[in-house]
Amino acid sequence: MTKTFFLDDSWLLTDALTSEYRLGLVLLSYLTACLAAYAAWGLSDQYRQESGRSRHWVWLVGGGFAMGCGIWAMHFIGMLAYSLPMTVTYDLTITLLSMLPAVIASSLAIYINSRRTVSLRNMALASVFFGIGIGTMHYIGMAAMQLDATMLYDKVLFVLSIVAAVMLSYIALKMKFLTENTLSGRYYLRFKVTSILIMGAAITGMHYMGMAAVYFFPNSESQNLGPGIDPVLLSSLVMIATGLVLTLAIVVTRSNQEIRRANESLYFSRERLRQAIDTISDGFVLYDAEDRLVMANQVFRDMYPEMSEMIRPGLEYETFVKTLASHLKDKDSDQINYFRQRLDWHRHPNDTFHEQLHDGRQVFGRERRADTGDVVGVWTDISVLKQTERKLEESRSQMQALLRATPTPIVVRALSDRKVLYLNNTARKYAEQQNIDLRPGQIKTALDTEALSQLEQTLFENGEIMNQEVSLYTLDNQIRTLVYSAAMITYDYQRSILYSFVDITERKELEEKLRELAHTDSLTGLHNRRFFTDQSKRAIALALRNHDPLTMMMLDIDHFKRINDNFGHDAGDKAIQAMADICRDCVRQVDIIGRMGGEEFGIVFPGKPLEELEPVAERLRQRTEGHQLIIDGNPIEFTISLGLAQLRLEGDSLEEVMKRADVALYKAKEAGRNRVINAEN
Repeated sequence: MTKTFFLDDSWLLTDALTSEYRLGLVLLSYLTACLAAYAAWGLSDQYRQESGRSRHWVWLVGGGFAMGCGIWAMHFIGMLAYSLPMTVTYDLTITLLSMLPAVIASSLAIYINSRRTVSLRNMALASVFFGIGIGTMHYIGMAAMQLDATMLYDKVLFVLSIVAAVMLSYIALKMKFLTENTLSGRYYLRFKVTSILIMGAAITGMHYMGMAAVYFFPNSESQNLGPGIDPVLLSSLVMIATGLVLTLAIVVTRSNQEIRRANESLYFSRERLRQAIDTISDGFVLYDAEDRLVMANQVFRDMYPEMSEMIRPGLEYETFVKTLASHLKDKDSDQINYFRQRLDWHRHPNDTFHEQLHDGRQVFGRERRADTGDVVGVWTDISVLKQTERKLEESRSQMQALLRATPTPIVVRALSDRKVLYLNNTARKYAEQQNIDLRPGQIKTALDTEALSQLEQTLFENGEIMNQEVSLYTLDNQIRTLVYSAAMITYDYQRSILYSFVDITERKELEEKLRELAHTDSLTGLHNRRFFTDQSKRAIALALRNHDPLTMMMLDIDHFKRINDNFGHDAGDKAIQAMADICRDCVRQVDIIGRMGGEEFGIVFPGKPLEELEPVAERLRQRTEGHQLIIDGNPIEFTISLGLAQLRLEGDSLEEVMKRADVALYKAKEAGRNRVINAEN
């Protein structure tokens, strides 16, 4: 192998061997350098976190070795990418020796940069060590080359390769330090990746700048190079070995980080649990399987201030109870009974244990034994609860007294399961009188109507409903009309609904009868004149708006006075009633029929033109003529006269239509009665 030295003017660059790079292997060498930087990053983190513990130096050595191997592997992959027009082999001893500077430099850089605070001087020193280490490894590796040529370096590029390695190393190490100590979240990841990429650039940049500085000149005479390793074989072995080392380093680092995170999480979980137990309002105590105290919070200690000094981990349960019994002011037999009862309950904790403390407070304990034999006890101060229960019971008694005295039916139902919780006496009596299924404890009741369910939606939104009218069915299918009011309350410690209601069925029926009397003729059951007029005006207004036809008929019983004079007023009333029945049979449901007074009737036919009403009027006249009343065994026959008038769509009114129909009616009477006259003829 030829000796290496720098170029001078005696060498012509045109005589140097030509070379070229395989791009794929160049990229692979850069990725290898980045992988080495990633592994070293993780191992240096572990070294810093383990600092001060035994064997923490293992992480320093491991980080330096992983980084050195990565740099070493990158160099020989880069050399494999470098192609010369002659055979190249490598000296095994020098090749292995070239790894040493990279490992030492990496270890020093990790050692300096892994401190919590790093000065500018130390950061620069670490960068110089690392840059020179990379350069030394590179040029020793170049010296391991065996080929029939002379290797010479350009001085400027030789120096620049070392300077570039130092500067890029400084940037990468500085970014790593800042990332570890000042950043978190997504910025941490970005800066970490950037630092690794720059570190990879520092390693590969130095290598390829160093390769740019080298020139190979063929020897004039062939030399005996001695045995060497094929570069492909060497690079393959280096890649495999380094890959295994880096992979192992990354896996170990990641595993150790996960274990540390798990341990930290467990530690913080225990601390949070301990803090939570210390802040709860109940007394907490834990005994191991041997009934020795493991921990007790401050609330439990405060329950027994006379024993607070002895309530410490390791205290035996029997000793605690025996001491507690000795503080009782009662006679010895009571102390013994307390001791036995407490121990028996502790061994079989199926129920709660109640006791009164020295300061008068009442507490109760609950203990549970785990499968491991440990016993967890929770002691609750129920003094305030007892006072609250007494006050609630007093309020409940007062409330029930008010509900019993209320003359209005009251029902209370649970909001959760709809169960009836309470009925006052008024509600009970009402249910019995009206045959309604309503009783305490009932889930489905007669109150569960669709209308009431809809009202309850308003109740849930507003908190109350007032004076809402609903209907319900009794057991014998009678409809009752009720006015409901309801509010959300708390009854027997649960959210409930209080209903009050008033039965207005009779009042509604009375109102309906009064309304019917106001609209109905009492003798015939037809519309009276006032209601007939109102309905007819609405029908005429609708017909005018829609341009629909409408016809009015006025009819009168002929010689009605003779019926009254000859047979009495009862016979006249029956004739009027018979006439009303005939009219009902001959008209439609949409037609409006009313008694105008005496023996006179009016009918309005919406949607019917005059020409279609003449046959109807004639049929009505014929049915009346053929109808016969029997009064006291005497047959009575009567006829009617009819007048027809059609609505004119040019601003006509009820009064005008009725007037024309009346005129036609009088013409029918003047023409001899028992006939139909059309006002339009």
